Amino acid sequence: MMKSTNRMILTLMAAAALSSCGGREQSEFIYGFAERYPLSQPRIERIDVAAANPSRQDEARVARLGRDFVRSGAKTIVIFVPQSGPGALSSGQWVKQELVANGVGVSRIQWDARDLPLGTVRIAYSTLALNQKWTCSNLHEDVQQYENQTAYLNREWVNFGCAYQSNMKAQVDNPNDFVRPRPEGNMDAIRAADAVRRARTGAAPQAPAPTP
Repeated sequence: MMKSTNRMILTLMAAAALSSCGGREQSEFIYGFAERYPLSQPRIERIDVAAANPSRQDEARVARLGRDFVRSGAKTIVIFVPQSGPGALSSGQWVKQELVANGVGVSRIQWDARDLPLGTVRIAYSTLALNQKWTCSNLHEDVQQYENQTAYLNREWVNFGCAYQSNMKAQVDNPNDFVRPRPEGNMDAIRAADAVRRARTGAAPQAPAPTP
């Protein structure tokens, strides 16, 4: 009776040890190559400029940031002004005007106060950037290790999907295209009407010259 009891205890302890090891192995592994090799990552774009009497360089930087914001498809851009000090409430009005002049809608501009140096305004927005934290050349698990240590988990190899994600990352122009579509561009009614006419008359389906 004593031997059978001891044997049962040892069996239970071994099973518990194996289950704990398996649980730890599974928790460390990221299932799904889209999560294991993410294509994009959050990034904050921001600049600091003069609150008043801006230089031409400051104006150019704000204009460029405004155009990049419109292209990124982000929802809001924030103008941070100093919390206190002379002219704090009126700081950054020229920034708003410059952003609007470069295509940023007024409803997409927000204001906030921060502990900034006097005479400084910060403009920032959140967007997406290509994830450069992983490459297919730094894989840490080979086939032999997989077969010897983790085959019982019946999981995919760690490099599965890496080449696919790398190709996607190399082809994309804007990382935001991964999460939302771009707005439609301006329609060219003349080209559309010419294409319909060619289809109806059986003309050669060549692309007409772009209209000015």
